[in-house]
Amino acid sequence: MMQTKRIAILGGTFNPIHFGHLLIAQSVYLTKQFHEIWLMPAGNPPFKPDDKANNEDRLYMSYLAVKKVPYIKVSTLECDRPEPSYTYKTLELLENKYPEYEFWWIIGYDNLFSIETWKESERLLTNGKFVIVKRVVEEIVMAKSKLLELQERYGMKAILVDNPIIQISSTMIRERIKNGEPIDFLLPRRVASYIQKQGLYNYHKITVSGKTENYAVLNLKIRKDLKKVLTPSRYMHTLGVEAMAIELGERYKINTERLAIAALLHDYAKCMSAETKRKFCRKYEIEISPIEEKNLDLLHAKLGAYIAQDKYGIDDYEILDAIYYHTTGKPEMTDFAKIIYIADAIEPGRGNMDYLENARKLAKESLDAAMKYLLEEGLKFLIFREREIDPLTQEAYEYYKSYQSHV
Repeated sequence: MMQTKRIAILGGTFNPIHFGHLLIAQSVYLTKQFHEIWLMPAGNPPFKPDDKANNEDRLYMSYLAVKKVPYIKVSTLECDRPEPSYTYKTLELLENKYPEYEFWWIIGYDNLFSIETWKESERLLTNGKFVIVKRVVEEIVMAKSKLLELQERYGMKAILVDNPIIQISSTMIRERIKNGEPIDFLLPRRVASYIQKQGLYNYHKITVSGKTENYAVLNLKIRKDLKKVLTPSRYMHTLGVEAMAIELGERYKINTERLAIAALLHDYAKCMSAETKRKFCRKYEIEISPIEEKNLDLLHAKLGAYIAQDKYGIDDYEILDAIYYHTTGKPEMTDFAKIIYIADAIEPGRGNMDYLENARKLAKESLDAAMKYLLEEGLKFLIFREREIDPLTQEAYEYYKSYQSHV
């Protein structure tokens, strides 16, 4: 029967908090040796100064994560302190503030190998109490040997917890957000929603003028402008390209938010008059090639890239590059640029001709195979119509034709 109220402290940056943290807290509570578990987000940790979310965000995400868990509380003690957070100091502050409680600090088996390097480690190991949880299976045998060593040397007080292990880390989550991959299965829904709404960790953001801008805001702004500069049919085509680019992006693990912006802007200049195209070429000092002089409509790709940069401040190289070459193609295109090129050619509004159905099938199997096929079909069409072929298009075909022969 527990007498003194025992509290187990789970500290960390919680940047962001995830199911791995919550599983540890639950496992410690289920030992029935503690009245409560307190989460303690670090304010200014000495070894992790470059947090991606501020104190308020990390605290609030922690509150959201345990909102309906009565035995888990969130402490602001470390976040409220302006100076760096050291474990020994935090425990002293807790003991002074809550003399009626007995505090235990939750650490991983892996921490046993570095704890002697912590500030005031001897005082901490002699006077502190620890709950030790598993984080990596491979380390447990050696860690138990290290624990015995620490107990003999310092009289370290420790409780071992046989908790399940799940391989989730905050770094993994931030990386998935950066790559536009789903995170909903890694952390509570409320936390995922908060990250999205606040745009934390550059969630749904695009680089604009060296800064980041919320994807949803930029997307909506571009759509409104497109309705003014495109015909209804061209606008519907653009939405079709966006949808196809997102579909291919999901298949090939390419950030779909950035693809959507490139797709929306790829035909921005398509419906401009010939004179307006010339005017913008003068403004951006774009040289008009002999082929473009004969068919000014070909300029819309180059102009689209310049307008994306000038009007919307987009300085994401892949977005600008994909827009610039979406009609001609070029050798050694990035997967991002290939997707925009392919999506423009095969979006649903293009129809159901046999060559399009073949291209759609290939696009789901290999971007390079689809590039080769579409370039080949495009060249056949230009030759049949006796139109001049842009040298870049010919070079692109030769490149992908050669590449495919080695697949």
